[in-house]
Amino acid sequence: SHIWWRCLHRGCVLAVPSPWACVGTVPLDRTDGPLNQRLDRRQGRPTLQSPVTHSATATATAPSRSPTRAIPMGEMESSAKLACWKMVQVICMLGGVSAGNLPTGLPTATTDIAYNGVGYSGTIPTQFGRLTDVSIMDMGRNSLTGIVPTQLGMLTKLQWTSVEGYGLFTSNKLSGSLPTEIGMWTGITSVFDIQMNSFTAQIPTEFGRMSQQDSYFVLTGNSFSGTIPSQLGNFVELESYFRLDDNKITGAMPSELGGLAKISKGFQVYGNRLCDVVPTEVSALSESASSEWSVTAGNSFGTTCGWFDSGDRFPSLGPTDTTAIDRNSNGLTGTIPTEFGVFSKLTLFNVGRNSFTGSLPTQVGRLTAMTDGGAYGFVLANPLTQTIPTQIGSLTALGSELGLDETAFTGDIPSQIGQLTAISEYCKLGASSLTGSIPTQFGSMTSAVDYFTVDTNQMTGTLPSELGRLVNMKQKMYLKNNKLTGTIPTELGQLVQIETWFLLNSNSLSGVIPTQLGKLAMLTSGFSLRSNQLCDDVPTEVQALSSGVDTFLITTSNYIGSECCAVGAKTCAPSPLPTTARPTPLPNPLPTLLPTPLPTTSKPSPSPTMDCADGYAWDGTACAVCDIGKYANYSVGGKYNISLNVHGCRLCPSGRYNTLTGQGSCTVCAEGKLSYADRSNCGDCSAGTFVYNDQSCEECPSGYYAPTAQVDACLECSAGDHTSVASKATTCASCNGGTYSEGLAVNCSVCAAGTASSSRASECIDCDAGKYSTTAAATCSSCAGGTFSTAGSRNCSACGGGTYSNTGSASCTACDSGTYSEAESSACTKCDSGTWSNWSAASCVVCVAGKLSSSGASTCVDCDAGKYSDAGAGACTACGSGTYSAAGRRNCSSCDSGAYSNAGAAACTACDSGTYSDAGAAACTKCDLGRYQDKNRSEGCVDCDAGKYAGRTGSTRCEPCSAGYYASSSGAQTCLKCSSDWEGAADAEMRARYHSVEGASACNRCADGYYMHSGDCDVCPNNAECCDGATLQSITPLPGSYRFTNTSKRVYACPMVGNCLGGIRPQEQCLEGSEGPLCAICSSEFFMHSSGERCEPCGDTSFLASGLVLLVVSIAVIIAVWRRTRLVAFYHARKEQLDAIGQRANSFFVTMQILLIYQHTRIQVGGTQVPSPYDDFLEMLEPLTFDFVTWVPLECMFNDRSFDHLDALLFETLVPLGLFALTLLHTVVQRRMHPGKDPSRPMALYVQALFLVLPVISQRITKSFSCSFYDGRRFAFLSAGPSIECYSDRYWFMYAYGVCMMLIFPIGTPLAMLTMLAKYREHLNPVGMPESVVVQRRKNDPVLVEAPIVSFAIIFRPKWWWWECYNMVRRLMLTCMVALYDTLPSTTVFMVAVSIVTLVFEREAKPYIDPFLSVFTYLAAWQILLFILYCLLIDANFTDGSQSVIISSICMLTNVFLCLVVFFDTRDHVAKRKRQTARMQAGVLDEGGFELNSVYSASDNGGGGKATQRVGDRGDGEAAEGSGMDRMGGGLMHNPMTTAAQAGHGGGPTDSKPDREDERAGGRVLKESNSHHGGIHDGHYEDEPSSNGQGPEVGEGGERWLDPKNLV
Repeated sequence: SHIWWRCLHRGCVLAVPSPWACVGTVPLDRTDGPLNQRLDRRQGRPTLQSPVTHSATATATAPSRSPTRAIPMGEMESSAKLACWKMVQVICMLGGVSAGNLPTGLPTATTDIAYNGVGYSGTIPTQFGRLTDVSIMDMGRNSLTGIVPTQLGMLTKLQWTSVEGYGLFTSNKLSGSLPTEIGMWTGITSVFDIQMNSFTAQIPTEFGRMSQQDSYFVLTGNSFSGTIPSQLGNFVELESYFRLDDNKITGAMPSELGGLAKISKGFQVYGNRLCDVVPTEVSALSESASSEWSVTAGNSFGTTCGWFDSGDRFPSLGPTDTTAIDRNSNGLTGTIPTEFGVFSKLTLFNVGRNSFTGSLPTQVGRLTAMTDGGAYGFVLANPLTQTIPTQIGSLTALGSELGLDETAFTGDIPSQIGQLTAISEYCKLGASSLTGSIPTQFGSMTSAVDYFTVDTNQMTGTLPSELGRLVNMKQKMYLKNNKLTGTIPTELGQLVQIETWFLLNSNSLSGVIPTQLGKLAMLTSGFSLRSNQLCDDVPTEVQALSSGVDTFLITTSNYIGSECCAVGAKTCAPSPLPTTARPTPLPNPLPTLLPTPLPTTSKPSPSPTMDCADGYAWDGTACAVCDIGKYANYSVGGKYNISLNVHGCRLCPSGRYNTLTGQGSCTVCAEGKLSYADRSNCGDCSAGTFVYNDQSCEECPSGYYAPTAQVDACLECSAGDHTSVASKATTCASCNGGTYSEGLAVNCSVCAAGTASSSRASECIDCDAGKYSTTAAATCSSCAGGTFSTAGSRNCSACGGGTYSNTGSASCTACDSGTYSEAESSACTKCDSGTWSNWSAASCVVCVAGKLSSSGASTCVDCDAGKYSDAGAGACTACGSGTYSAAGRRNCSSCDSGAYSNAGAAACTACDSGTYSDAGAAACTKCDLGRYQDKNRSEGCVDCDAGKYAGRTGSTRCEPCSAGYYASSSGAQTCLKCSSDWEGAADAEMRARYHSVEGASACNRCADGYYMHSGDCDVCPNNAECCDGATLQSITPLPGSYRFTNTSKRVYACPMVGNCLGGIRPQEQCLEGSEGPLCAICSSEFFMHSSGERCEPCGDTSFLASGLVLLVVSIAVIIAVWRRTRLVAFYHARKEQLDAIGQRANSFFVTMQILLIYQHTRIQVGGTQVPSPYDDFLEMLEPLTFDFVTWVPLECMFNDRSFDHLDALLFETLVPLGLFALTLLHTVVQRRMHPGKDPSRPMALYVQALFLVLPVISQRITKSFSCSFYDGRRFAFLSAGPSIECYSDRYWFMYAYGVCMMLIFPIGTPLAMLTMLAKYREHLNPVGMPESVVVQRRKNDPVLVEAPIVSFAIIFRPKWWWWECYNMVRRLMLTCMVALYDTLPSTTVFMVAVSIVTLVFEREAKPYIDPFLSVFTYLAAWQILLFILYCLLIDANFTDGSQSVIISSICMLTNVFLCLVVFFDTRDHVAKRKRQTARMQAGVLDEGGFELNSVYSASDNGGGGKATQRVGDRGDGEAAEGSGMDRMGGGLMHNPMTTAAQAGHGGGPTDSKPDREDERAGGRVLKESNSHHGGIHDGHYEDEPSSNGQGPEVGEGGERWLDPKNLV
């Protein structure tokens, strides 16, 4: 709390009270130490320049509490600078200190922006964009908020973004999208790290420009969305990490990331929403980045990107290999997911016959692989609306089932459907609400075979002639039930393969029926053209289809039989009636080919004035050549009739012919041949001719015919038939209907209008009444509705207005009431709503205003109340909101103020409370927020008073503001929250402290957790409760806490929790029997309970539990003294075993004492109690602390005052000093009374006992100096006992006394022991002698035997003879020195540091001769460290509940295990005793355990002295085991010693192994040998093996050192 600091740009100002201060401006010198090594990792990297000096503008002066000394920066080493900077950072983080906002006024020459871990908050200043020379920017690990300014993109010289590690923007609270301008930082080559923020939106593609990145690219722990930019694949130089994990990135992973082939440490994109598959190029990176390769976890690889169905309607969909979706008739609802478009591999898509609503997503156009819509499929029979998306034209692979029918689609049919040229069946667009014309592009769908339906829509326009291209259609061409107009295209006749259902009915098609439709000869069912406006006659070719079609509908509701000019509003000009009943026969269009008979009476024409040559004839102007088959001969007498002079070209006579022109004569036909009628040749007669006089073939004349050549005459064509040609007729055919013939007719005559005839008619018949006919009528047509006719009429007459007629009527019928008709009506039309009519009306009469009529009404009725009507109303209009009316009114009246009406109201309704209205209101308006009205029929609302609010419209009363809220003015819509809106507070932090009562207009109370003082709300102190409205006087300490006065601003935790009751009155805070500051003083007749939590009456016997333990121990000691002789004998019989148990027990005792004392110390500085069962276990072992003051109620011995810390200090120090004086006196007296006897054993026992209680005494001494200050140094008391007031006479006496005792006990005792042991150093660790020899020699060294103090060193290896002093210092550090720290963190850090160091030292030293004991003490050191770490977890709240109990149980079991190990022998000891017993029985060893008949000698420091063992009779080379000797009779610490094994006398080969140190004495190298000839070797140590050759090493005089390997 005495440290203030201010971290600046690349510098730090630290102010600490002297004498602890290392104060000054400490720039962060980044060019040296580990920091620079981390930044400048590779050769060639520029080192960072010195900081820009601008500290003065930002340095905050620290409060002046203690003088400080500035350390010039020149005096500080670089490592010291960095260490000071690190220390300040730790202090900043631990203290929770904030450095404020980032500076905005940095010089433009600034090159470094380095604030990593400083604690800045606020936003990043846009002014940083002006610092264009910046090459380093590191703002990681702060509390920055807001967005990253785009201006930072101007820092194009930026090269480094990490100074302290975790750099750039790492671990802040930044949000929003990253500006694309950051992509301009192309100079960054090492680290780009922005992890642990809240960045959103997509990763900018511009990041790909920073392609020089070679180390880290980390975006972990944000909220980035969108896809991974493929441009990140440009980071081909990246070597360490590429991390995008824990974001919200979607889409497929770009294969370009496979270019990051140099990644060696980590490639991590887990925890996103990536889909599709991991590209093989990226998977290949797993080999190089295998250590931290994490891609698939938390993603959606294996599913199609973009698929999502919120309703869980398609649970099985999603894999990328989905090829079929068939959900026909599944009862599905909602909209069709747009995500269906992502299934690019679909070949079947069928969601037909469900209940999908909404539009058909345009994304279906992406299903370009779809070939089948499924049975009754695609989207058939769903109530889909809106238009059909044009994207459907992309389904070019679709071959079957375009099911778009039975929907509610509107709008035009997309012409793009015509692109689906592969579809062969089921192109369904019917039964919807489609409009517009049929696209001509449908003609491109030439693969269509079955089902082409556009029926039952509202299609308009003409039928495209292009439909005639669908020549492969076989079934169901449905174009019915639309509004198509125009004529039927003749091209539809090309659909010659259609077999069933050709339906064009129920449209408005007009014109004649194309004869080409007669080509649909394969049609067997369903041909319908009915209900159109087709006219004229049905072509014979089309009519012929009726014989093979089961449903043939044409004439119904058409104008068949009427001239097309008369259809609709057209009229035809009347045809003239014939003058005779019979039509005049048409003239024969062709001349007869029969020869013209010669006249009998006429005279020959006079000859021309100039005769022509034979073969020529005069044509009036010149001589013309005669044609083939003719001749001319002007010779006298002629060729054929000499009596006739021929003067023109004449037909050759019968039986003759001419094949040439210009002939004067004809050639006679060959025998049996006849001349042709044209005399062009001779031959047999053909059809249409007859044989004339057996000489020539003559053509049949008009009216005659010859199917084959006839003789003498042709056949006669009878009435009703005709030959069609004037001559040479070969047939005689019947006349068609509408024509007739009387006989010998070349052509049939047409029936006149008004008549008709059937085929082969000899006459025409008049039409019946109600029918008519035009010319050439085969039948008479019925008059259309609205017309009539009499018999023989050529046309029908129109019915007059008010009448009508049905089809084929001979007269017109009058209309009923409520109907009317115009002229030429086929039916009477109901009067429209709003009109009426009487019988036979030609029009309807309009209803007057205020009345109405329905359709077909014969009268008008009044409008209901609440309605009105204008003239001609078919329905009355409801009065608008805010008006009303009575029955039969032509208009509505407005409502008055305070009332309203809904539409159609007969009267107005008064407004309820909470509402109001103006005149003519359609509804009452709810009172606005902040206003109310408690009356009905009101014209306005009233503002709420201050302290009240109306939080909803239409309030009938105002609600008082809740506690913690206020409304400072009238008309409040809501109450403002004191904690966030109170304007009486300076800032948001202060506003959170205020509160209010219900209905308050101001926040004049403090909220829970705060108290009012001097008009401000201050934070409630720790260990206290501040309820709503608390003041300084009403602060209530919690139980276990203490407050010195009712004006104290701090409340302190009581050291004796049970004594402090809490409460608002300071005089009533202490439990009965306790008093004084912090209730820490027990009253007269009370004493401090051993638990340290409360004062108990002196009559309480609960303290006797610890005393009982002392009593048991005392009795055990008395019995031991009483039975001393037997115990000594028992001890010598089991000396080695008991010594080992004693040593392990000593180690266990020390370990548990450290744990117990640390537990007390930790709780006193704020630590948490260890949970059961370990806490109960430690409490059971509490006597091991040997803190007699806490066991015995010494307070009960003082009647006038409490037993305080000074009393305890005097007791715990003077008693040991007194015992020391008595022991010393006893030693002096014994030395004088018994000069030959060692008198020092009592002193050794005293030292042993002192070591048990030294930690408790030292801790008590250490706690005698520290004072605790309360209420700002108003009160000061000893921290260890508030009964002593600091700086009082009693305190200074204790202070001085404590200093003296500090020199005597914690300092003097270890030094005294070290001094005493040092006197025997030459005997404990002789120079130049192997360790194994020294161990053996120390057992029989008379000097050591007569010095009991060396029992503290004899159990350790020679070079660690001082280890017991180290043990003592270690115990004091872990039990005494830790008490110097007064905070939990510092206490924990000290304990962890000391435990780790001593643990390592213990492990490396292995100081004990007994290796098992070394392992045991090493495990005990681990136990201490683990207990400290366990306490750290508890204090940090890292464990709770069952976890704490489990760990607690494990710790207890560990201690129990150590305790049990104390009393168990090792396998080595058991085996050794068995061998000793066996050899003693065999006579090899004597009772002392020494080998018989064996001698060894050893050199002492190079001299010639010898140490001789007792010798037995055997020399078989077996090794003997010796027994050590303990000189500490009765002590807790024992020193087991064993003799070395001796090599046998045999001469077998041996291996030589030197000692770890080749110690030299008297010029001799001392070595030991290990015989393999047959010895049994035991011992305690195993030294490193030698590299020498074979054979034993023997020193001078044949002396041989013992092999240390035999002492293991």
